[in-house]
Amino acid sequence: MRVLTATVLALCFSTPALSQVRPMGLEVSPFAGMWEGDSVFETGPVFGARLRFDPSRLFGVELNYGVVSTKQLAREQAAVEQAEDVTVGLFGANGVLHLAYGHFTPYLTAGVGFVSVDEVSYGANAGAGAVYRFNDLVGARVDGRGWFSGDAPATDRFHHF
Repeated sequence: MRVLTATVLALCFSTPALSQVRPMGLEVSPFAGMWEGDSVFETGPVFGARLRFDPSRLFGVELNYGVVSTKQLAREQAAVEQAEDVTVGLFGANGVLHLAYGHFTPYLTAGVGFVSVDEVSYGANAGAGAVYRFNDLVGARVDGRGWFSGDAPATDRFHHF
């Protein structure tokens, strides 16, 4: 009975060590969320995937790609007479700064990338979030990111959250 109790206690205390940011670790995750609309685009859903490599417990490098299905609103300055269905593509390469270790890990992220509406434009993004790891393979992530571009679309400044 003592061996069983010792084994259960050892497993309970060792589990948090397994579900942390691990140096040389890799994370692949799909994501879904909402795209905040503005005077150019309606609010719409965003879907995508992220790939993150953590060379250390403190820092990670992430590639992300998202697709927004939305409508481009009518605007005189862009010669858009009525709302049109458009797909906005977002590609980013980010640095990730992990602010804690363990099951719950808050983080900051920022990077550069591309915004694609009718043409591809340079952009940048920044955000913050947290991941909760249930075990070594499964976790849940929540984050908010702002995307910024001075030339996408060409007639308006592009700032989205």
